[in-house]
Amino acid sequence: MKQWSYVEEALRDTGRQFCGLVMGDHSKAGINTMFNTGTVVGVSCNIFGGDFPPQIHVFF
Repeated sequence: MKQWSYVEEALRDTGRQFCGLVMGDHSKAGINTMFNTGTVVGVSCNIFGGDFPPQIHVFF
């Protein structure tokens, strides 16, 4: 599984078969918001909507 690294600014291999959501401090998600496994949400983000958010590093 690959996951976005803010330090390397690229996708990196986690070496894991399963990896859940990584959500930064003070971030919020609306009811029924869906996340793919391995999703990284930055600090102080507000995510909402009834569908999967766009992929890769759009949550800065």
